[in-house]
Amino acid sequence: MAKTAKKREVTSAASIKRRLSAAIVMLLVSTIMLVASTYAWFTLSTAPEVRNIDTKVAGNGSLEIALMPADGDLGSINSGRASETRGGVVAVETANTTWGNIVELDVDDVYGLDNVTLNPALVAVDTQNMSISFSIPEFGYDGRITAVNAQNVLLKSWVEAQTKFAGTDYGVRAFTVTSGNEVTTYGYAIDLAFRVNTTNNGTPAKLMLQKDAAERLEGALNTAGNGSYLTLGNGAPAALADGIRIAFVQNFGNADANATATFLAYAKATGTNGQLELYDATGALIDDDVILGAMAEDTAYQISALVWLDGDGMTNASLAVDQAIDAVLSLQFTTDVALVPASTSVADATPNP
Repeated sequence: MAKTAKKREVTSAASIKRRLSAAIVMLLVSTIMLVASTYAWFTLSTAPEVRNIDTKVAGNGSLEIALMPADGDLGSINSGRASETRGGVVAVETANTTWGNIVELDVDDVYGLDNVTLNPALVAVDTQNMSISFSIPEFGYDGRITAVNAQNVLLKSWVEAQTKFAGTDYGVRAFTVTSGNEVTTYGYAIDLAFRVNTTNNGTPAKLMLQKDAAERLEGALNTAGNGSYLTLGNGAPAALADGIRIAFVQNFGNADANATATFLAYAKATGTNGQLELYDATGALIDDDVILGAMAEDTAYQISALVWLDGDGMTNASLAVDQAIDAVLSLQFTTDVALVPASTSVADATPNP
């Protein structure tokens, strides 16, 4: 009888130990799940913001550039000497829509760039017809993304008198979504015009991305451009910079009803010190840095640079940012022809949609 009682006592102790071990394991699993779900909740609910994008645009030598005029007509771009239209002699809006080699976008915030914040968005390129579409996330009541919507995205220009993006002018336009009185921006487009005043012995010139710093005019001192790069301030993680994309699109939102917007290439900061590299629609690196393959002499081309924060490119490291990040974006363009001073005597450019 005493042996039986002792056996029961041993059995009971073993059973308690097994149950206690199982409880500890379950508690450990629950803790892990709680931590994992909390982190997932944090990353899904947090959207990094990139704002105050200081954007600079320049062209080299024989490549002339201008900001598209408000009406979107290439023929409305002014011709004139750069010395008469730069350096504060005339309004920046007039200077930017005159053929030259610099587009100044950050003077007195006349284009609203200080009011643009990059929230994560989705941009898709149809490789069959090379078209591009812009979508933004829709959030559920718990703050998680439920869908992406391209219908609610509007492309609006800055209206200084109303201090908001509400206009229809070409030049600098923001991708916006309006909910009540709140306007949220998800990216912006810089509508640029390009032309060359010479060729390679009759061979059309190529429009290229200038990655390294280079003199804008051959033989002229102190005209070095900064090259093309993207840098983020405030100690932003490198993963966040990698998520910012710049797409080059021809005739994006062109006023000409017969013109079709065509995706050309996109860039992202993967090089040393934020240097931009050029990629095609499949994500393959473009070694020759060519954006547009053939530009006829004295013919104008509209090419827009679209800037956004790629939602698909976001990682846990890039999402875990608890503050808004400032950015500097420099775009410099060049050609494969000799760098000669921009001509002031060529005839008005012929638009080429």
